[in-house]
Formats: sequence, C-alpha cells, structure tokens
Amino acid sequence: MKIAYCEDEKIQKEILEESLGRWGKTDLIWYESAEQMLFECDGRYPFDLIILDIQMKKQNGMELARRIRQTDAQVPILFLTAMKEYVFEGYEVKALRYLIKPVQEEALFAILDEIQSAAQHSILLNGSRINLNALVYVEAEAHYCHLVFEDHRQKEKIGIRELKAMLDETFVMIHRSYLVNIAKVDQIRREDLSVGSFTLPIARSQLKIVNEAFIRYNKGIRL
Repeated sequence: MKIAYCEDEKIQKEILEESLGRWGKTDLIWYESAEQMLFECDGRYPFDLIILDIQMKKQNGMELARRIRQTDAQVPILFLTAMKEYVFEGYEVKALRYLIKPVQEEALFAILDEIQSAAQHSILLNGSRINLNALVYVEAEAHYCHLVFEDHRQKEKIGIRELKAMLDETFVMIHRSYLVNIAKVDQIRREDLSVGSFTLPIARSQLKIVNEAFIRYNKGIRL
C-alpha cells in the first residue's frame, strides 16, 4: 500500500512508521510541509491513502486537503492530529476518518484494512487512483474520457477503448462513446438505459450484449 504522510515533526513520522510496520507492508512517502507535497505532487496524488497532520507551519493540513481536492476528488484522506476542533471541517474535504493523537492502532489498522480492500477494485490512471466501485460511467470525447461518478466527474487523457482494456467485465461498452458500470444500471430499454440519475444511449448492435451482461451480473448477485 502506498501512503503519503504530511507531517512536520520527524518523531511523529517515526511513530507512524512503527505502527505501519506492525500492520503490514507499506510504502510511506513523507512530506515535511504542505508546500513540499504540493510542489512535488504537482496536482497528481497516486496514493492509496494520504495522511495529514493539521497543525503545521505555514499552510495547515486542512488547507492542504482543500488544495488536493481541487484536482483529486477520490484519494482517501485521513487526518491524524491532536486538534479536535477541526473535526467538522473534515467533512468539507470528504475526509475518510479523523484520528486523534496518540492514535489507537486498532482504529488505524481497521482503516488500513478498509483501504486495502477498496484498492483491489481500483486502477491507477495518469497518476490518480480511480475507485471503480464508485465509477458510474465513462463518456468519450476525442482523445479524452470523462469519468462520471455520483457526485463529480473528471477528465482524463485516454481513449475509451484503451481505458476499456484496463477494466474488468463489470464495465460494458453500450455505445462507441459510452462505457457503463453494469452494477449501477437500474433499467434497460430498447434505445437507452437508466443508471442513477443519468440516461445513456444504447447502440442497437450492443443491446443484446448489454442485456446479457445485466442478467449475468444480477444472477451473480443473487447467488
């Protein structure tokens, strides 16, 4: 598991390293300041988890989280801090959890287990970790793809067929410009389908394939 940790006290970094060592194999990348992390990552956060301290010199961890969310809406963020008063601000940046120092290893390990499980159904795309469980559909636009989630969308420079090759059978080509997560589909009609609040077109040549994938997936769910 690849973890980024932004913390300006080396002793805290060493404490976390010891805990991570007792949990399992991890690759910890340490940043001593928000400024260093922003500069070196340059808008891309290819981590399974980002852990942030809140009280740091210059830019604090909450401000850093807001900057991260400007370019990455998905990467899990965990606040590890002694400052309880920021707990409600964590919701603003969609923080995964908020742990108070000194951290109870049982709570930390539970979070790491959760992250590891989620990472098994994700891909790394152009430096960003994409949670496939949350991906609703993909729309092609020339040499780009719009990845659409329930609460946001992001644009990536990749062709739709190249992206399709990176995905599993849960994602079905319903049209030359659309890939859909069959697990999210609510209803299929002759010319389109409903997936959450979205209605997407189905190419006539793909209708049988889409129907079969939908039936196969739902039979699997019931077994």
